[in-house]
Amino acid sequence: TLLNHAQMLFKQAKERIPTSMLNKLVKAALERHEPPLYQLKRPKIYYATQVASEPPTIVLVCNQPQGFTNQYRRYLLNFLRDHLPFGEIPIKLYLQPRKRDDQRDEIQTERVPAGAKPGEQWEGAFAGQDLGPDTYGATGFEDVPLEDEDEFEDSDDQSIELFEEEEDLPE
Repeated sequence: TLLNHAQMLFKQAKERIPTSMLNKLVKAALERHEPPLYQLKRPKIYYATQVASEPPTIVLVCNQPQGFTNQYRRYLLNFLRDHLPFGEIPIKLYLQPRKRDDQRDEIQTERVPAGAKPGEQWEGAFAGQDLGPDTYGATGFEDVPLEDEDEFEDSDDQSIELFEEEEDLPE
C-alpha cells in the first residue's frame, strides 16, 4: 500500500551509516574503477562520512575535489546507492578538500618525565621559563582580543560579575 511505501522511504531517510562501512564501500568503488588522472595525478579520497540524514548526505574528503569528473561522481553515487539502504531516496554527495593541520595555530607542548609533580622543575625545552597561569591565562589558552569589546558592554544581557576577594562574594 501507499502508506507502507511511505513508511519504508521514511525509514531509509533516517538511516545512519557508520564511517567504517562507508570507507569500505568507497575503497571497493575505487578498486573497481579508479578516478581519471587530473593534471597527471590521480585524485585520492581519504575517507567518507555521513554528515546528515533526511536526505542522507555523504562527504568524501579528498585531495583534489576538482579532479573528479561529473561522470566519476555519478559512478560513486550510483555505487553507493546500490550498496547502501538508500535505494529509493536521493543521496547528496559532496567532495571536500582535506584541511591541512599545518594551517592551524598549535601550542608547543613538551612531554613531562614520568613521576614529575605539578609545578616541579625539569630539564627540557621550557626549563627555567615561567609557564604559570599568567602565561596563557587561567584556562591554558592564549587570550584572543575581541574585534569590538564595546559592543558587549552596552548589551542588555545579564552579565556575570567576577569578584576579586572572597569577602566580596554575595551571601
